[in-house]
Amino acid sequence: MTAWAQQMQLTAGDAVFTGPDVALMRTLIADETTDAHGCPGLSLMDQARIAADAAGPALIDRVSQPLGRYGQAGSAILTSSTLRVALASMNTIAPLLNLRHELVLASCSGDGVVLFRPFPGIDAAARDALLPLDAAKVALFLVQLLDGTDRTVRLVAPPRWIASFARSLILADRVELIEGDMFEIRVPGPSATMPLPGRCVAGHARWMRACIRTIRDMVEDRLLESVRRLVNTATDDAPSLSDVAARLHLSARTLRRRLADRGVSFMRIVDEERRSLALQYVMGGEMTVESIAERLGYSESANFRHAFRRWTGSSPRNYLASSQMLEAVRA
Repeated sequence: MTAWAQQMQLTAGDAVFTGPDVALMRTLIADETTDAHGCPGLSLMDQARIAADAAGPALIDRVSQPLGRYGQAGSAILTSSTLRVALASMNTIAPLLNLRHELVLASCSGDGVVLFRPFPGIDAAARDALLPLDAAKVALFLVQLLDGTDRTVRLVAPPRWIASFARSLILADRVELIEGDMFEIRVPGPSATMPLPGRCVAGHARWMRACIRTIRDMVEDRLLESVRRLVNTATDDAPSLSDVAARLHLSARTLRRRLADRGVSFMRIVDEERRSLALQYVMGGEMTVESIAERLGYSESANFRHAFRRWTGSSPRNYLASSQMLEAVRA
């Protein structure tokens, strides 16, 4: 799994994927359940919904874009020295290319084979809806990278998708379609290490550095959200700094430093998340103070009562009673 996916703790609801095709997909959102103006990205959940609602070939033809339209990310891929380098680079900067699967380069009977591995944390429905789009996208990327060579890009897909892909105007004349049991892309011959026509080692390194800085900024922006999510979803005692750091594939020291750089501490985040959950549980009125204390990781209910008074200036029982009285007055 790529480093950015590990550190982001990616879920289907995260709007971290960007690119010109994302901008086009956003124009297809016809309801108000998605904030089409709040950020440049689009969550995998929303992309899967669009893919499920739209006809496959029509959507591919409408949103497919050449690598040159992907800015620095496209330039980084176009200047790759070999197919192996290009695919590894796609994985490294996948969010900037709106690639929703990790690409695995294998070999079969002397041919290069690109397989698709889903990112963890993405539900099966979203994966199934987005896999055909990624297969078509990567196939078109490879066609562009191999332009000027004698290599033919072959897109292997289940029969029902072969029929669908055959109706795509953008795929029909550029990619050879083959029926198979799963999605994969084949390039004949030892293509993985074959020099690519647009290779430029210095240019590739420069563009990749710029893209990696963008990815790093994206990861940093999501660090607090990821820590809060892990604290909030802990099922037993409140997780320790070491526990959360391990989940984010960081050392405890590194996580502490990066949180400090953003002006917060781990204990402050734990306290804030405990307060939020405590208010939710108390206002629900269905759990005892003892049950809430245990759920939030307090060893004794007295410690929870003390913390609740510090947060609200009141005991859980009085806070609930006051809130109910206020709601009654407003009603």
